[in-house]
Amino acid sequence: MNKITVIGLVLAKSVFHAVCCDQHGKQVSRNMLRRNQVLAFFVQKEPCLVGMESWGSAHYWARELQKLGHHLQEGAGVPFSDPARHSVSRRRLHGKPSH
Repeated sequence: MNKITVIGLVLAKSVFHAVCCDQHGKQVSRNMLRRNQVLAFFVQKEPCLVGMESWGSAHYWARELQKLGHHLQEGAGVPFSDPARHSVSRRRLHGKPSH
């Protein structure tokens, strides 16, 4: 199994998404986590780079994950987001059909 070097964490109100990638940027796993499962998930992972969007709770999660030895990069959620979903959103915004 490839070593996880980067985790993209998508913050939400109650359900979070964690996308784990190896050193080549290849997705290794994708996990859906409830708020109370997030810290337990990261305790099981070796310290790595964690990218997350800068939402209201980002500072809280950054502090908690740094305590576990992870390195944080806030505002880095865009590379881990779904380009197809954003493409559809942009088309709707500009009144174009979403195919």
